[in-house]
Amino acid sequence: FNPDAEKLLNELLNGKPVRYFSDDHSHRVFLDSTKLAGVMHDNLELLPTTDCSSLLPGARTDKWLSLQQTTAPISQVIVFCTYEMGGVNAGGMGIFLDALIRVLLTSNIRIIVLYDNMPENQMNDWKRRTLHDSGVKDEQQLKIASLQSIVKGFCSHCGADTYVERPTEPWKRAALWERGITKLYHHANFGPFDAVEFFEYFGPATELLLRRSQQLAGQNMPGLLPLSVVIIVRVHGSIAFINAVENRPMTEENYLLGVMERTGLAMADIVFYPSKPLRAFYEKQFILHSRRVALAPPPMKSVLTSMFDSAQSSVQTHWNAATKRDLLVYGKLQDTKGVFIILDAMVQLFKLHAHDGHGKLQRTHIHFYGMDMFGTLKMMRQRIPVRFQEQFHFHGPVPRQSLPKLVTHFRAAIFASQFESFCLSAHELHFLHMPLVVPDTLAFN
Repeated sequence: FNPDAEKLLNELLNGKPVRYFSDDHSHRVFLDSTKLAGVMHDNLELLPTTDCSSLLPGARTDKWLSLQQTTAPISQVIVFCTYEMGGVNAGGMGIFLDALIRVLLTSNIRIIVLYDNMPENQMNDWKRRTLHDSGVKDEQQLKIASLQSIVKGFCSHCGADTYVERPTEPWKRAALWERGITKLYHHANFGPFDAVEFFEYFGPATELLLRRSQQLAGQNMPGLLPLSVVIIVRVHGSIAFINAVENRPMTEENYLLGVMERTGLAMADIVFYPSKPLRAFYEKQFILHSRRVALAPPPMKSVLTSMFDSAQSSVQTHWNAATKRDLLVYGKLQDTKGVFIILDAMVQLFKLHAHDGHGKLQRTHIHFYGMDMFGTLKMMRQRIPVRFQEQFHFHGPVPRQSLPKLVTHFRAAIFASQFESFCLSAHELHFLHMPLVVPDTLAFN
């Protein structure tokens, strides 16, 4: 999956010395591939990656580092690349982005949203609402563009002839984002701009960053994004950690997604993290240079106050959670959110206390509110013993405006997510004074 791997193998087969900079996992994978090819390792030197500059030949290291030092972190026109948006489709990332854009608009920063897989009419409505709510009269301060319309005519199957060496689906998407950003910059109605930001999920920035590395190497092809544009990657959800949590097999696609994720984090001009614990963890796991890392917590106060006004919150004035018995699970129904952990734990408790004289647990019910993802609901129902089925309830998604009243019926909410970046659902309930039971993980810390 490394474009240079075949070249390295050929050099070794021809008896030439090779120095290979990478992380420990990639070293192991490369060693395995050389063994399969029958290569002797006498001429192979494996060196650790300590910095993104280690990946660059000496001739371009100085150019790369000088660019890192002179680039302004935040500029006047920013492009956000997204497939989620608050008020248009579901997802905490979109709600966060919606709030962030509203904050930036009040600072007179111009915004361009390059969106994918969202209806054009709904995005136009979102733009009108956002400008109105932010009190912005200049419509040019917020522009939106569909990725599909910008890259119209660009081959949807393999990107273009220059992309055929990366034919897998993740690379196709990354190639489309690269072409979309580049065309947007040179588009009369949108460009130029100063910075572009990606949420790091499925490596969307990878192709754009690899193109930049070609520029740094002196391959100045026409129509590329100028080196002055800051490329930002915002940590959202690590593919590597999610794969580990869900025990996914190491398929070719999963391995490739991990490589793309590491590429984005290693080569971006700036990496944004939502919290100090996650920043420290990622710096250690991905061996990132601290100079390129910035702490950027989500504007949760702005997000939550826009969601729940004082009238909605007043519903809870006479609410006493201690008098309630039932428990709430709020959020998407999927393995990564820990729903099977919660279900199995409650079944175990019910079994342990089946003959409890007080009978409190027999009268306790668990209510799940959230969208069913990947057929999880069916699997959950199948693992509940018949005698406890009446104590588990599945309601589907709940309208956000109904949440302040809904929480008054419960003793506490339980979260068992194995990985989160900031967990919007937990923040919502905490804002509404709901007692929470959460795991001891980085995001919740």
